[in-house]
Amino acid sequence: MIAYAEARPIDNSIEFAKGISDLLQQFTGKESHLGFFSTLDILFIQESFHLIVALDTKKSNQVVGMVSLFIVPTLTARKGYIEDVVVDTAHQGQGIGKKLMQHAIHVFEGIVQKIPDVRTPQVLASKETYVVTLRYPEELAPLAIASLITLHTLTGRRAYIEDLVIRPEYISENQTLFNTLSRQAGLGSSVESGHVECRLPEIYTSYPLVASVFEMLQFEKRETNLYRFLLPSIAYASLELTSRPTRVEANALYQKLGFQKVENPVYRLLLS
Repeated sequence: MIAYAEARPIDNSIEFAKGISDLLQQFTGKESHLGFFSTLDILFIQESFHLIVALDTKKSNQVVGMVSLFIVPTLTARKGYIEDVVVDTAHQGQGIGKKLMQHAIHVFEGIVQKIPDVRTPQVLASKETYVVTLRYPEELAPLAIASLITLHTLTGRRAYIEDLVIRPEYISENQTLFNTLSRQAGLGSSVESGHVECRLPEIYTSYPLVASVFEMLQFEKRETNLYRFLLPSIAYASLELTSRPTRVEANALYQKLGFQKVENPVYRLLLS
């Protein structure tokens, strides 16, 4: 029998950490490091982190599936990110992935209902969200602004650039401004390794300069699908994940669960 639950810090034992580590090895093809037990402790410290697990109760609660969920405020939304969706190869084809995702959606909905409407003070109080602005000293209004989310995940550090807004007159006239904002948000963050990801708003797709600046900064345009789940009963709340186009069955599952494919381009910068 398979049971589903949100893992708690108290659940972090050597056996539990090994189960998560074994799943990650299947997922990444890389052997996990020996300090993974302490890595989980670091993850659980994050208020934004939620780990949904599937447990085989006939095998002493062996971890056979997992989903990582992060919930953070940004300037425009209560945002959820899904990472590391993994089901043990011996347990695939039993609907475990679907139930893990349903449980993650349920957890997300329950938490965002308790978060106040998005306001700047809530964003500034978050330990994972930074507000990055770019302005001339003599001007009160910023030339550009973005939310920067930095997270520890099971597979490394992540940073997400969201809510990127640039005053239109500066998109086409001053490449330096966008260059500076991108460097400040991506490279000036607390991310030491892992990657920075920007899910570029659709409004900028018609500006070739924006894409060229990302390329100049060595961001790569990812060949990936971006999926977004909106809660009909809660305004300004969205749950997102990315998935490779080759994961046909997984992508079909996400859409059956109510995730909508979004055409916004995704750029990624790898940090060493």
